[in-house]
Amino acid sequence: FASLKLPNVTSYRLVDWFVTQGYLSREPARRRLIIGPKLTNLAFGALSSSMRHDTPHVVLQRLVHTLNETCNIGTLLNGEVVYLDRVEAEHWPLRLHYTVGSRVPLHCSAIGKLFLALAAAPRRRRLLQSLELRRFTDSTITDSARLETELRQIRKEQVSFDREEYLVGVVCMAVPVIGKNGEMLAALAIQAPQARMNVQTARRRRPALQHAAAELAEIFQDRSLSQSRIE
Repeated sequence: FASLKLPNVTSYRLVDWFVTQGYLSREPARRRLIIGPKLTNLAFGALSSSMRHDTPHVVLQRLVHTLNETCNIGTLLNGEVVYLDRVEAEHWPLRLHYTVGSRVPLHCSAIGKLFLALAAAPRRRRLLQSLELRRFTDSTITDSARLETELRQIRKEQVSFDREEYLVGVVCMAVPVIGKNGEMLAALAIQAPQARMNVQTARRRRPALQHAAAELAEIFQDRSLSQSRIE
């Protein structure tokens, strides 16, 4: 607001309006302003909509055609995993009906555990402290010590599994989409009923997912570079 040269009183009123409308939030501990849920959702909506008709969607379609299973791209938003894009394996009689924008918990999804594991230690601690380790199936990890052990293994292997932890009978494997600076940009996952894909079967499909993840990283990186040049 300083760059707009607005009076302090006007700036405070604008900030209060943005906070009450959900576009900004106040961080309790540090009393600083952060992006609010409404602004985050607007940005996510624009991003996911553009991806449906863009190169990342083509990469996802090609991967599904190769593996004959449903695949999705997910990101971390407000402490949950959100699907940015998703392509169903249409020829299978048993399908999992999620849509772009569907949200799943961090502690019991392959993408969620991957984000937790690969986050910087301070951020991981904040996320874990805010998590409710709710039980969804008999396989859901609800013990924090056990979850920490799982996250250490994920960091070591750079791959994450949902072993029927969110939905009974559904297995998922996720790999990171890593930028050139080492930052995790998104995650790419394959998901299928356990009757068709167990963890061992999923592991055999890991190279194909990693190849597609590398393609996505290049696309996201190039897009970010182009945007920075425009700005």
